[in-house]
Amino acid sequence: MMLSAKTVSALLVGLAIVGSSILASAQPLVLHPEAREQIRRLIADKAARGPIARKIGSQLLYATRMQRGLDAAPGVPFLRVDLDRDA
Repeated sequence: MMLSAKTVSALLVGLAIVGSSILASAQPLVLHPEAREQIRRLIADKAARGPIARKIGSQLLYATRMQRGLDAAPGVPFLRVDLDRDA
């Protein structure tokens, strides 16, 4: 089934209207200050990694640190990680 240019234009306008109304009604995401601080610390930890550590997945690094009894990242004592332990 081939749609005419007029139909495609109407669909695009409709999508734009619906999309803009969804965006306008969306509530801004409000993060707890502690969550923001943890995100900042995780970004800083990632930026401070050396060349070898940059090649290792973050999830694996955090899991290994926590398994050794260390913070997942400096100032972040625990972080939920999702690892496939069979891989």
